[in-house]
Amino acid sequence: MHKRLWNRAFSIDIFATDTRFFGDDLYSDNYQEFDISFGPSRSGDKLTPNLASHPMGVGIKYLTGDGEIDGFELSFGYRS
Repeated sequence: MHKRLWNRAFSIDIFATDTRFFGDDLYSDNYQEFDISFGPSRSGDKLTPNLASHPMGVGIKYLTGDGEIDGFELSFGYRS
């Protein structure tokens, strides 16, 4: 999803991941991740360089799962 913020093109990415494990007794049989990130808009053409005027991005992830798995992750990225 692409939006404009401060007259700049930004993208908002939303992810959900479900991971399952199989085999012998494990500490956790599964966990889920929910992630949202904000950053510069990317080119639709993979061969075109990303010429966004704002090279920084941030994201936050929530992790939950079987075996008392629970946590948050904050990420920051910079493109030079």
